[in-house]
Amino acid sequence: MKKTIILLIIFTFFLVASTVGIIVSYINQYPSYELIMSLGSMIIGAIIPYYINFIISFTDYSPFNKEINKLLRTKAITDNTEFRISFGYLFRIEINGKYFLIRDNHGFSKYKVPGGTYMVSDKEREYINKKFITRDDDVYDERIDDYRLYVPAHKLASFYRRFKKVVNENMGNNFIRNFVERLDYVPNDLFKKVNTRFVRRDFVIKYPKHFNCFELVLADIIEIKLSPAQKELFTKLEKERVEDDKYYVATKEEIITRGQSSPERQENQLFISDHSYKILPQFINQTSIVDF
Repeated sequence: MKKTIILLIIFTFFLVASTVGIIVSYINQYPSYELIMSLGSMIIGAIIPYYINFIISFTDYSPFNKEINKLLRTKAITDNTEFRISFGYLFRIEINGKYFLIRDNHGFSKYKVPGGTYMVSDKEREYINKKFITRDDDVYDERIDDYRLYVPAHKLASFYRRFKKVVNENMGNNFIRNFVERLDYVPNDLFKKVNTRFVRRDFVIKYPKHFNCFELVLADIIEIKLSPAQKELFTKLEKERVEDDKYYVATKEEIITRGQSSPERQENQLFISDHSYKILPQFINQTSIVDF
């Protein structure tokens, strides 16, 4: 914080000094009040946008700025390094001290926390295409407009500010009903009303080898507060596994070890996805750099 204030004071001093110096030099040559005012307005008008951007860049303490600056200082990245963005939400469904997981639908044969990726409207997509995006994410053939895309490092903070304006912390609630409707073993009428609680917003910066680039992952953790009838249903599901093992009710230890502590695992098999730990209560809201 002290460094930021000092840099801000220095920049302000040079801004004022340079503006005054230019005006004074023109006074000596052209002692015309109108010309001086016009020239001064042009100079200030040209400088102020850069000054505002400077202030924003040094006072915007987005949750991941410290980690991005660390990567810049170590020259692991440059200002133009592409980051893959993946902004989504995870549903915490707790059943008698265990957690409800579903089978990954991308063919990875692992269980994961139910959730999804935040969607982008056509209007918003047009705006962020012009302002931020370098290219789309094309990992999955069924790609649709959501927050999986590529943004250069120097635009990450401003992109996140824009994201916060468009997507608030409660928007994940809108997708709960869609999620329940996809569970063919759950009666939809039991989930016409769902109570939720926003837990936290989690950030991770990593370098997944299959993407061959840095990735900024945002996950809003949303707890589904089960009613007595809903809890009874999930308790029953815990005891009665459906065919094809479409879901799994995991203990805290199984999630932390990615299934290594489970009696159902095969030798050396990790059958729980690596991001599932984020829903556990003991993991606090903090940004970290992993897999680098």
